[in-house]
Amino acid sequence: MRVTEPQLRTVLLAQAIEHADAEHALVSAVELQEATRQAVAAARARGVARVGVAEVMLDRATTIARHASGRDTTVAALNPQPGHGEPGGLAAWVARGLPLAALLLGLATDRISNAHRVDLLSPPLLAVLAWNLAAYLLIAWRAWRVWRTPGSSQPGAWLQQALRPLGHPFGRAGRGLPARIAADFHRRWWAQAGGLLQLRTARVLHLCAAAWGAGIALSLLLRGLVVRYQFGWESTFLDASQVHAIVSVLFAPITLLPGVAPFTLQEIAATQNFAGESGMGGSRWVGMYVGLLLLAVVLPRLALAAWARWREHRWQGHIDPQGPAFDTLRASLPGDLVIGLHGPQAQAQVLLGARLQTPEGDHLRFTDHTGQPDQPDQPDQPVDAV
Repeated sequence: MRVTEPQLRTVLLAQAIEHADAEHALVSAVELQEATRQAVAAARARGVARVGVAEVMLDRATTIARHASGRDTTVAALNPQPGHGEPGGLAAWVARGLPLAALLLGLATDRISNAHRVDLLSPPLLAVLAWNLAAYLLIAWRAWRVWRTPGSSQPGAWLQQALRPLGHPFGRAGRGLPARIAADFHRRWWAQAGGLLQLRTARVLHLCAAAWGAGIALSLLLRGLVVRYQFGWESTFLDASQVHAIVSVLFAPITLLPGVAPFTLQEIAATQNFAGESGMGGSRWVGMYVGLLLLAVVLPRLALAAWARWREHRWQGHIDPQGPAFDTLRASLPGDLVIGLHGPQAQAQVLLGARLQTPEGDHLRFTDHTGQPDQPDQPDQPVDAV
């Protein structure tokens, strides 16, 4: 059975409450029974003929979670609210703070290298481009692997273990009923939501990479307002022709755009050992740097983050209504018993119209010996004969 993220969280929270609250201190046994009764009544009102776990578990879990949330703030923080997507907590703060930290790191990266010149062979720039290229190759390889072997994209156990504290950093150390409920819920949640964890991690990492690239580009532009750049390159082992070949490949994405001319060998040779001067030419070099970072880092990473976010919204969890986790609920559901009657028509007719129902919702009906129920719109089959 496929469910949305809020539905999955609600069901798992209800299970954690029932498992940890064995003494019924937070939600009484009467309230649990009433939650089941209301869920069964709602299912019958929707026209469900034979009520099972799948028809009642969401409504029942919502009622249980609502009772517990109104009595404890810890449980309330675990209960998803309508209209809210990603839950709060430490994970939400990390997801917002990491891209900001990456932006600030990008602002400082090029300044750490040199505050007054732009190196064509700048190690920070080359490292950023190489790292992102490796990331794109890895993403392409994983996409090819998933296409060849569906289902191979499940996140590793090491990833879930490493990021588990972000969801609830104090779940293991806490004591008391609310802490036990929280720990039990997060154990169930991390076992069920591995795919969603993978998508959220990818989105945050893509945003961090985009912010880092944007920070480096912004650093070049802002410092150019107050600093006189000196442009060029220097190398012990490379000559002008070799550097020209490297630069031609490095800035190829930019030079493919209309109106952007590639660097000539004469321009490269003229700036050896930083012999070039700033001025109109300097703005061109900065523009090439910034454009390359935007095309090769910022825009692709933002697109990948948007793709991960879209998949987050479409993500659905899986719940097995026939699983052992619902054995207690399954045993508490009302039964639908149909008895087939065999005998003289006049005697059987007396019972054919009879219908019995207990306060718990159990139904008893009679049919004739052919198995046809007294109400044809109820497709129940006889389970006993008299």
